[in-house]
Amino acid sequence: MPVMETCWSPWLHYTDIKEASKAVAAYTLAISVIGIVYSVYVMLGGVSSEFFGPLFETDTRNTAKYAGGFLIIFCLIYIGFSILMMFGIAREVRGFILPWMIQTVLSCMSITAFGLWVLCSYYTNLWSVFAFIVIMLCSALHIYCYLCVYSFYREVKKFQKPNIVPLWDEEFDY
Repeated sequence: MPVMETCWSPWLHYTDIKEASKAVAAYTLAISVIGIVYSVYVMLGGVSSEFFGPLFETDTRNTAKYAGGFLIIFCLIYIGFSILMMFGIAREVRGFILPWMIQTVLSCMSITAFGLWVLCSYYTNLWSVFAFIVIMLCSALHIYCYLCVYSFYREVKKFQKPNIVPLWDEEFDY
């Protein structure tokens, strides 16, 4: 049985888990493109002093290059896995969905760790508490999207189970 029957994906309610999973794939693809654009902006000298930004407290001369490069690679992999997941959803192939699920778990863990770092490092600043709440809401959205896709994954897994029928029965003497 799937974890969810219906899903509020990032922008619309879907009664079908398959359509909701497609919307989640499009959402993660769009968020990854935004992450790449933001990383390039910061690496070219843009502002990175907001609590909410993933490149908070990076120096444009040194650390922004490495952190931004890592974020660009992470987002490119996420884009690839999102496209792969779209093909997996269309063809109902579990192996194409699994890489996205692993990447999303890593993403949720890194978002949560970043939020905790902001809260613990700047606990005297009230904006850090607000930033922590916003970051945790973002992490909760990603976890909800993961559960939506996981529900579809389990549904596909249920229908792809092999049905093994024994050809030999011990009760009968052949």
